[in-house]
Amino acid sequence: MSSIWCTAHGTRRAVTRTQHAAAGLHGPVAGVPQPAQGARYGLLSAQSPPSSSRYPASRAQQPGPVPVAQRTGCAILYSRGAVPSPRRSVPGARCPVPVPGCRPRTAPRTAPGAAPRHPRCLPAPPRPVRCRRSMAGPSGGARRPLLPLLLRPRPPPPRSSPGPSRRTGGSAAAAAGPARLKGPEELPGPGLLRTFVWLFLRGYLLHTHRLQVISRRLYGPIWKSTFGHYRNINIGSPVVLEQLLRQEGKYPMRSDMALWKEHRDTRRLPYGPFTEEGERWYRLRQVLNKRLLKPSEALLYADAIGEVVSDLMVRLREERSRSPSGVLVGDVANLLYRFALEGISYILFETRIGCLKQQVPAETQHFIDSINLMCLPFWDRYLDSWDTIFAFGKKLIDRKMEELEGQVERGKEVSGYLSYLLASGRLSLDEVYGSVAELLLAGVDTTSNTLSWALYHLSRDPDIQETLYQELKAVVPADRFPAAEDIPKLPMLRAIIKETLRVYPVVPTNARVFYEKDIVIGDYLFPKNTLFVLAHYAMSHDETYFPEPERFLPQRWLRGHGSPHHPFSSIPFGYGVRACVGRRIAELEMHLALARVTGMGGPQGVTRAVPTPLLPTDDPAINLEFIARQEPH
Repeated sequence: MSSIWCTAHGTRRAVTRTQHAAAGLHGPVAGVPQPAQGARYGLLSAQSPPSSSRYPASRAQQPGPVPVAQRTGCAILYSRGAVPSPRRSVPGARCPVPVPGCRPRTAPRTAPGAAPRHPRCLPAPPRPVRCRRSMAGPSGGARRPLLPLLLRPRPPPPRSSPGPSRRTGGSAAAAAGPARLKGPEELPGPGLLRTFVWLFLRGYLLHTHRLQVISRRLYGPIWKSTFGHYRNINIGSPVVLEQLLRQEGKYPMRSDMALWKEHRDTRRLPYGPFTEEGERWYRLRQVLNKRLLKPSEALLYADAIGEVVSDLMVRLREERSRSPSGVLVGDVANLLYRFALEGISYILFETRIGCLKQQVPAETQHFIDSINLMCLPFWDRYLDSWDTIFAFGKKLIDRKMEELEGQVERGKEVSGYLSYLLASGRLSLDEVYGSVAELLLAGVDTTSNTLSWALYHLSRDPDIQETLYQELKAVVPADRFPAAEDIPKLPMLRAIIKETLRVYPVVPTNARVFYEKDIVIGDYLFPKNTLFVLAHYAMSHDETYFPEPERFLPQRWLRGHGSPHHPFSSIPFGYGVRACVGRRIAELEMHLALARVTGMGGPQGVTRAVPTPLLPTDDPAINLEFIARQEPH
């Protein structure tokens, strides 16, 4: 039986082929070639035990520095075919071929003249060990492939808690002191090369949400990542996320939003709630939160949202009637995007802009195109798109100001969100321009994306659709449409929206920067200005809290069904003072629209719309058939 001899605990220990293969090595004699003539690197021959004169069984028999093999309990790397003497051993050197079951530890210091002590190999749980160095030189033996080694997850090196100083002798009190907090550099995580491979060679650049799940499985609930000059700490556990967010100060900060700020600075425009920071951001949010954030305040806009939902139903029927089959509505997501934009514009500007008309006004269409084009990687077009958005909003705000002046002169009471912002006097006119423009963009994607996927899954699962229909039928009378006061009585409706936001979070990744103080999470200390990336997609797809996370199961949100989940496992609208300011408006829009589409239908007698998916392989759009359901007499 071939074996590799090494010294551990002052005795020789043989490592068999099986043990050597378990350490992750390959090749003849478990990855250890015979030393070739002129080879730069090699290992001790595996055919016979080393000479006892060069490697004594006891350290006391060998004065001077301890050989590497005795110190680490591993085989020795030699250079150019010559075995180094103990005097050439480098203290603390890392061995390229670790022995399973042993953990190296530096030999303790001894007083002058005292007998040397044996080194200690502490038992450690078996874990993958990787060799960072080739096993043979250019003239002999087989090299291990470099790329598979780089792509493997590399766990952090084992660390022992700090003990008493050997130089000063230490004390019992020092040994019983608090454990040393680790730094972020000790976290596991991929290196720059591995990140490049995952993003560009394996195609995850456009699917970073999937990479979150893979990284959490490889590195655990918290890991570090590096890309360019960015140094991120990724949070993939709701337990860790709760510890982090509960340490937020009064002015928590998201990521830098550098591109948005660059446009504001270039055009000398005011910042809004997404670009402002610190005390000025806090003052801005205090004004914007009022009339939006509380559920009771969101009900003030129920009539306006209901009006837009009715227009959506008209457009659905028109699109369906124009199709050859008489039931198909193509690219539902685009229609729902226009619905969401019309709804948020009606609330912010108190004006209908015509997104749901058969012929969209040219000015509104130019505004919609600017929103879509600003995501293209062209700087001039990006600036022009923002200019169009600001100009469109400024025109509507100025028009509303003229209306308010006339209403005040006539003694008429004013209402509405924009009227509140303009009449409060707490924001300058420039601050109103900047805030409304940023709120407009933030309030579109959540509603349209969630409704698109909710309808898609309802079309895929007729049982869930039937349950929702029976719930609506039992709560909402046949002579009226679902209203805001009905939503608390519709648990399945709310569960479908929650499950859609869990499976398809609109913002799969968020960020926090704690610039006020250091942060302690577990036994790690993170200095201030550390960028934390909140991997919401990985947390909402964690099997620990959501069994079968890829399946669409709204019943997991119903009381008495499913396993309880962590309150921070799915927070699509954020948490704390940085939570989405338009959350209540978005939820009201989604609930009313979904209830109307899947419930009683419209005034033309369509009692229930049954969407069925038609997804051609060459067309990524969501196309649905809305089939009128006839009630049995």
